[in-house]
Amino acid sequence: MQREKETTMDKHDGKIIIIGNANVGKSVIFNLLTGSYTTVSNYPGTTVEISQGKARIGNRTFDVIDTPGISDLLGRTEDQRVTRDILLDNPNAIFVNVIDAKSLKRGLVLTFFLCELGVRQVIVLNMMDEANDRGIFINHKKLAEILGVSVVVMVATERVGLGHLREAILSATSSNFKVSYSEDVEKFISGLEAKLPDTTFRKRGIALLIAGATDQLFEISRKIPVFDVNRIETVWEQFQYSLSQPIYYLIITSQMKNAEHIANSVLRKKVISTSVSHDFINRLTIHPVSGIFIAFFVLVLMYLIVGRFGAGFLVDILEDKLFGKIVNPFFVKIFSNAYPLIRDFFVGDYGIITMALSYGLGIVLPITAIFFLFFGFLEDCGYFPRLAFLADTILRSIGLTGKAILPLILGLGCGTMATLTTRILDTRKEKIITTALLAIAIPCSAQLGVVLGILGFISQLALLIWLTSIFIVMIIIGGALNVLIPGDSSFSMEIPPLRLPYMRNIGIKTGRRIIWYLKEALPLFILGTIILFLLDISGTLLYIISFLSPAVMAMGLPLEMSKVFIMGFLRRDYGAAGMFDLFKNGLLDPGQCVVGAVILTLFVPCIAQFFVMVKERGFFMAMLIFISAIVIAFITGFLLSAILTVSGIF
Repeated sequence: MQREKETTMDKHDGKIIIIGNANVGKSVIFNLLTGSYTTVSNYPGTTVEISQGKARIGNRTFDVIDTPGISDLLGRTEDQRVTRDILLDNPNAIFVNVIDAKSLKRGLVLTFFLCELGVRQVIVLNMMDEANDRGIFINHKKLAEILGVSVVVMVATERVGLGHLREAILSATSSNFKVSYSEDVEKFISGLEAKLPDTTFRKRGIALLIAGATDQLFEISRKIPVFDVNRIETVWEQFQYSLSQPIYYLIITSQMKNAEHIANSVLRKKVISTSVSHDFINRLTIHPVSGIFIAFFVLVLMYLIVGRFGAGFLVDILEDKLFGKIVNPFFVKIFSNAYPLIRDFFVGDYGIITMALSYGLGIVLPITAIFFLFFGFLEDCGYFPRLAFLADTILRSIGLTGKAILPLILGLGCGTMATLTTRILDTRKEKIITTALLAIAIPCSAQLGVVLGILGFISQLALLIWLTSIFIVMIIIGGALNVLIPGDSSFSMEIPPLRLPYMRNIGIKTGRRIIWYLKEALPLFILGTIILFLLDISGTLLYIISFLSPAVMAMGLPLEMSKVFIMGFLRRDYGAAGMFDLFKNGLLDPGQCVVGAVILTLFVPCIAQFFVMVKERGFFMAMLIFISAIVIAFITGFLLSAILTVSGIF
């Protein structure tokens, strides 16, 4: 398996693009067609991952692209926009349209877009065994006759139907099927078609994409030659003003009605008694009461597996035993006689080996690998959408949707890794808010353990004050960003049935994500360490500590806390451990411990997390969050110190 940095997609024939809803088995089919020789990369200008590989079918070789799981092509989420752009970039490709046989109506909506655009496609009814077990039987020949394209029945996890899929790909055709829309929508589509240039795609399909995504006309126009954006936008606005509802809603509503009509004509349902318990479990997971208990159990399990096993047991083996006792001493011995500057560059306090690799491979890698494995399981078994559904109402108040619950909870394990997982969120607004909360208000497991240990030793009241302060700041930050950042947080995740995951597929996806981490994130740790090394040898690091000292002392904290905060930027557990030493040596009283713990939690993220923020959100946004964290931490510290002094609690 390998992964390349290359993200460009050459336009030529011989491409297969796998498309479909989330959780329909697209990646399994991708793996069956391509084998192990695949690449994973971000689509240019986005944080959305796509997989690419090659497939040999007959005497032809195809480039294969696996797109994100989506519900339609109207571009309301980044995943939808990426899939739409891939489609527009590859008009001559063959689209393998994967549908969960248990949710035919849901899959047909996306199918209609492909039909209207006139691209070549093959429809795959996957997981037919699960559908049959639930009493769902589909006349796939009749469905093929209605839509005018090949329909292949598959159980991809068992390779059933793979031969038929290969044959269908070689003879793929486009569909002449048209959805029946309302008179108003048909009138608009016809008017828009008349103003569109001739392309490989059918004008009707392009008109539908434009109708539902007018805020993205510029992006669409870059994919279509001789596209007059201003003229199209004028037509769209004139038509939309005459309607009482958004045009995209009217389009999707008509498509759903057509999908229901077709599904009813090809489906035969039979009551199967063995499916009762399965349906009961499905309902339990989304019930307002039982669902919350199950979600709590899953989150605790995730924290134990990722936070305890990954961040505890595995990190102890890799960092403490492998790097601490074998790798680092070995290289310290090798560089012992080297020029001091060279020695410190590789094995000093801020050395490439002793800090960057030790941190990146010994701490973050095991946590990240275990998270990717756990997340892959939640994805493939169908529980992740349920978890997001239950958390959605709570997170709406701070501008987030239910999807954000996973990165936020993961932040309690490792903020660096949690920041990487914000790419699962749909909108830029959600990603910025979640990244900011992870950087400012969510303590990682290493920091959390020390803080809880110190404050728990002092009193339960000290722990309660710390927790309340962090929670209030989190609500204020989320609420403020929700108001300041434009856009809506769109939650369109669909809830598939629960199923036993295909472990081989989870393993393949986890392996690809780990390779991505090694090639994309690990270099950031090395870069951050080099910067710290330069700051240290130039004396700038001491200057920064001196600069912070007046503000630290003004909050009633000892001068030594300045170094603790800086150490927290290098690594959060370093800062927490430094505060513990001050407390143990009697340099911090209980009140100072509470104030110091709050500031340390809210202070800037560790350097690894900062560089991941730069990668994911851009330098400007990362610096804005960085500076905001300093300001928020110190303001909160001043206020809390004053309140504790006046109240005389400690």
